[in-house]
Amino acid sequence: MTPHGGVLLEAWCQLLYDGLVAGGVATVVVSPGSRSTPLVLAASGRADLEVVTVVDERAAAFYALGRARAEGRPLALVRTSGSAAGHDLPAVIEARAAGVPLVVLTADRPHELMDARAPQTIDQLRLFGEQAVGFFDLGLPDPTPRALRAVRRVGMQAAELAKHPRPGAVQVNVRARKPLEAPATEGPGEAEFRTDVEQLREEGAPEVKSLDDLRAAFASARRPLLVAGPAPVALASELETQRSQLRALGVPVVIEATSQLRFGPGGLGAAGLEAVLRHEAWRRCLEPDLVVQLGEPPVSTGLQRALSEWSSARWAVAPRGYPDPDSRSHVVRAERGPALEALVAASREEGFLDAWRRAEAAAAAAVEEGSSPTPPGEELSEGIVTRWARDAVPAGGRLMVGNSLAVRHLDLYLPPGGSALDVLHQRGASGIDGLIAGAIGASQASPCVLLLGDVSARHDLGALALGTLAGELTVVVLHNGGGRIFEQLPLARQLGDGHPQLEPFLTEDARSLVPVAEALGWTATRVGTTSELREALAAGPSPRLIEAEVPPHGARDDMEGFVRSAA
Repeated sequence: MTPHGGVLLEAWCQLLYDGLVAGGVATVVVSPGSRSTPLVLAASGRADLEVVTVVDERAAAFYALGRARAEGRPLALVRTSGSAAGHDLPAVIEARAAGVPLVVLTADRPHELMDARAPQTIDQLRLFGEQAVGFFDLGLPDPTPRALRAVRRVGMQAAELAKHPRPGAVQVNVRARKPLEAPATEGPGEAEFRTDVEQLREEGAPEVKSLDDLRAAFASARRPLLVAGPAPVALASELETQRSQLRALGVPVVIEATSQLRFGPGGLGAAGLEAVLRHEAWRRCLEPDLVVQLGEPPVSTGLQRALSEWSSARWAVAPRGYPDPDSRSHVVRAERGPALEALVAASREEGFLDAWRRAEAAAAAAVEEGSSPTPPGEELSEGIVTRWARDAVPAGGRLMVGNSLAVRHLDLYLPPGGSALDVLHQRGASGIDGLIAGAIGASQASPCVLLLGDVSARHDLGALALGTLAGELTVVVLHNGGGRIFEQLPLARQLGDGHPQLEPFLTEDARSLVPVAEALGWTATRVGTTSELREALAAGPSPRLIEAEVPPHGARDDMEGFVRSAA
């Protein structure tokens, strides 16, 4: 049951302040106003916050600026909705120019009052424009645990961003819908909600920590797990050192294909781990007490689910940003290499590494049995196309991978080791657009093989006109009829095959892309058997496009088979 609006607002604001305090805020400067009532009430009841009231907003902003400049830490300004925060602009300008940290909390009205002449209601999004060094819009309060963790994390991020990398003012827009105050008596379910919030607050807000803090946490853990997620291409000498460090630690490590640590001599990781992590029994057996994420969040759906279920302490190592959608991790501002140098071997719970090795072996055996090469002339599968595309990368070349299913196929089907291989990926915003154009650009630096799905290819058909700019480039399109990743989502399992409500997601389209590529000067062919694929990969001038026709439900059927085999 959704708690009373005032109760939810109270919890929302308290968690926001938890994050601000974790980020170094100790003083809140307030000016009178109605919509900011929940923010003022939440601050005034805390022992860890000093609350200063200044009636004039402009004077309040410069008062906060002066204290922040003198104390060397961010202060928070609380503003009611409408034009009130406009008085902060001169101080915000000075904060940016002088490098003084501030956090401006702008209370705002709900979306339904926008552009309807409601009083004290204006567009407050990025109110200070480029003069603010950061901006967050919290949206309306949400009682779900993930949202409650996120508002606390935003508080920490806002305080940190006000300090680094360029000190200045950060705006946090806080929407509030009436009622603004909690009721005198609790309604149904509200006592339980308050208890859940208190438990969440007892966990502690995520913080920015040091490498020394990480080393201490790692040394005291009994069942630590390291996760190496997507990372940019690195020098081979650096990767060799990092692989040696990971092996020397003697703890389980999940190595994703886009981490750059998977392929080449001494490559780490295991194919098919996704299948194991979809099993509840395996997830219970493999639960760590500490997870250290090196770099970006993992791509694996199974690992994401496990991380959301496990109660493990969480740390994320990243040189910038906050790479944890669950908002549970302490973050260490470092690159992967220095973080590995900081970790030291420590006493571990006996058998934990062995449990992960058994899981990896079960996964690898299931995948090897289900995706081994078929005789010449046999129907293609997504596993075969993925493996052969990897093998087709010439010496000194790179494999570029699309998002959606393609990037997951690397983790599922490709074992570690083999020849060295840089993996280019578009995991910044994780979109499917611009992949062909990006591969054409990358091919100017080195030979490139791009593996992507048919929907991604259609999104970038116009880029085929850039073929004259390409270096040595092979584009391999997994043509499975479109949008097949959605067949593995809960909605598809609930509705069943062929349900009309799935049609908008699947975007089924059997039409070939070959005529378009040929019309724009590419060598292009559509293949459907192992013999045809082998011939197409071995011949033809660059740039070339190979459209590999695979069974529409092959990816889903493979995964279901691997899960059964790995059980």
